[in-house]
Amino acid sequence: MNTSFRFRWLVAGCLAFSVFAAETASAQSTCRRYPSLSSSSCNAARYHSRGIPLYGVAGGYGYGAYGGYGSAYATQPLYAAATWVRALASANLLNAQAQTEYGQARIQHAYADREVMENSVQYQLTRMEKKRINRDYRFGHLHERGRLIREAKLAAHRFDPPVIERPVDPATGQVRWPLLLQTSHFAKARQPIDEVFYQRQVHGQINPDHFLPMRDWIARVKQELRSRMHQYEPEDYVQSRDFLTSLIDEARQPRSSQPEGVQLAAAEAR
Repeated sequence: MNTSFRFRWLVAGCLAFSVFAAETASAQSTCRRYPSLSSSSCNAARYHSRGIPLYGVAGGYGYGAYGGYGSAYATQPLYAAATWVRALASANLLNAQAQTEYGQARIQHAYADREVMENSVQYQLTRMEKKRINRDYRFGHLHERGRLIREAKLAAHRFDPPVIERPVDPATGQVRWPLLLQTSHFAKARQPIDEVFYQRQVHGQINPDHFLPMRDWIARVKQELRSRMHQYEPEDYVQSRDFLTSLIDEARQPRSSQPEGVQLAAAEAR
């Protein structure tokens, strides 16, 4: 309750008290002025001064000393003040009820929005599930077959060791030159390298005195290959460059263990 409302109540109370005191004094003065009046007549005058209807109690409107409705000089202001106070209280009550109903309406609206959102989410989930069921019904056998194929390929790669082709044939000792390095331009470059790996095939390993010269020779061949790179396809150049690098790693390894007959066959092939 704010300050203005309290002030209004205070003014209304003061006004009602002043009117009540004035009416009571007027009734007492009337009884003293007319001593011949009975006690019932004095009581009727007091009721009349307080704004209490006297019709049926003292008989009729305004007869004798009883008076009628609103005959006292201050009765109408008292009724007006009481009516104003009742109207103000009724307005406050209606405002409070309206605020309560508005708050309840907002809560119900929030519940309705939440239900709409939940229904939308449920609708989307149901729609996605329906699409999945239709897709499985139409293409489920294809997905299953694809899954089996993928599992078979994965199992094959998991258990089968990878096959790595070495740059030198372990059976004969011949170098497996790529197509670009087999051209006549690199014929002189191939000859020392072929000789070194042939000696490894015969003796079991490369002579340590030949390893460093062969490494320098391969570096010179790579430099020559790089200088002519613009003449070759990129794939051929990369393949040849990596092959020369793998020859150095191969030279560090001993000869693969082969039966004696295979070694003799390699020697006769030379």
